[in-house]
Amino acid sequence: MVVYTGMLPLDNEHVKGLTKPTEHQKFRADSSRTITKEKLGVWLESACHVLDQYCLPWLQKAAPLTQELISLKDEVQTLRQENLSYQKRVIELQNRLIEKQDEQLNSVASTVEKEMKTYSSVVESTVKSQMETYSSTVAKKCSSAFAPQRLQAAVLKVEDKKKRSQNVVIYGLEEEQNEQLQLKVETILADIGEKPVVKDCCRVGRNRENATRPIKFSLSSQAHVAHVLKNAKKLRTQDGYRSVYICPDRSLEERKAYKKLVEEVKRKRDTETDKVHFILRNKIVSHSKNCSPDSSGNEENAIFHTP
Repeated sequence: MVVYTGMLPLDNEHVKGLTKPTEHQKFRADSSRTITKEKLGVWLESACHVLDQYCLPWLQKAAPLTQELISLKDEVQTLRQENLSYQKRVIELQNRLIEKQDEQLNSVASTVEKEMKTYSSVVESTVKSQMETYSSTVAKKCSSAFAPQRLQAAVLKVEDKKKRSQNVVIYGLEEEQNEQLQLKVETILADIGEKPVVKDCCRVGRNRENATRPIKFSLSSQAHVAHVLKNAKKLRTQDGYRSVYICPDRSLEERKAYKKLVEEVKRKRDTETDKVHFILRNKIVSHSKNCSPDSSGNEENAIFHTP
């Protein structure tokens, strides 16, 4: 829009003159504060000319950009609507897929249920017949196996084994009059680097002439017993303990079985001299003399001592 067209264009010097008053203008402005219509008209004409020269071209350039912005907004709105329609379509497809999956699962479940009923009936009949056969056989054998005397013997055996698992036996320690067994045991254990709490020290067996009875004592846990038995091999390096052996507290049956192992080891040492033979974890171990396997524990120490 052209605001003013009837006025001749002003040059830059004239515009500068408008913006920068002369001395005469300053004098007149100071002498008279009134604004006449002629002055106001001149100012308005100058302002319109400046707007036409500088502002109008930029406004004309901005008009196409405004149209493009409006067009882009319309396109964005269209894309949003399309996106919403696509999302609705995806949701519909997902719901249909879930329905199909539910139908398939129901079909599979019904098929499996039918098969399981058939299989269970067959298994039930087979098991029933087998159980009838087994029950008659087991009833005959259990009547003797679960007799009160046998049950009581089994319970006592378990309790005895548990009690023995916390005991240690020392063989070969000289018996003296008025001896302090607690002190003797603690001294031997200290010599092999062990200082557990020792309880219930006593000599076991009948007191016979020219016979040394073993010493039995208890520790607070099976772990302490295992540590003592593991370090018992250190007695071989101690003076005065060459014939002293530290062993677990075995039952009569275990002592008999261990005695047979000792006799077998002795036989092997006499016949197979090119090998080393010893007992490890209740088994006979043989290897070449050039090898040196780790035989931790006290089994090898007590190999020639069977109470």
